[in-house]
Amino acid sequence: MFAIVRARDAILFSRTAGSRPIFPQLFDALQTILTTSNVIGEIQGLQTLKGHYQREFWLGGIRLLRQKRLDEKLLPILDMESDDTNRGLIQVLGPTDTGLLQLAKNERCYLLTDDYDLRSQARQENINCWLTIEMLRR
Repeated sequence: MFAIVRARDAILFSRTAGSRPIFPQLFDALQTILTTSNVIGEIQGLQTLKGHYQREFWLGGIRLLRQKRLDEKLLPILDMESDDTNRGLIQVLGPTDTGLLQLAKNERCYLLTDDYDLRSQARQENINCWLTIEMLRR
């Protein structure tokens, strides 16, 4: 199974899981992580660490993603915009979420997100999409 994970999910659930490391267990269960370069770029804006902690965050994160065989795809905004459906979605969801939808369609894989609007749009596009919060409750 392939899964696409949004940057916000990893940051959010690693902080809110409390004393139980729930998100790492979910992350470990995924065989292959597939995402876009836009998502990787969002991570820096979402994390708030400084200095040594930021350095360790990136070194550890890259090491983990290498172990998980991260498959990072580049979906140029100009290529996405050339599709009529994507053009409309970019205006509503932005390029990152539009790219995730396009990637899930292209790869015929599951999309994991914490974003209800993205899940709703994925369902309209007939993309299998799961909310990570629901998966963590199981």
